[in-house]
Amino acid sequence: MSDRKSEFSEALSDMSEYAGILAGTAIVFGKKVIRYVNNLTIVETHIKPPTEPAKRENEVKSKTH
Repeated sequence: MSDRKSEFSEALSDMSEYAGILAGTAIVFGKKVIRYVNNLTIVETHIKPPTEPAKRENEVKSKTH
């Protein structure tokens, strides 16, 4: 009976070790996937300065009235 218990505990120990390794690998791989997707979704915008000077608010209102 003692041998059977030790085999079971050994098997359980091995399974928990592999489960830990798999969980760690999944976390690392998940972080890499998230970073990759995040880099794909970043959009760089280059805003050019206006070519004509900005008009004052008074000038814009006077043209509309």
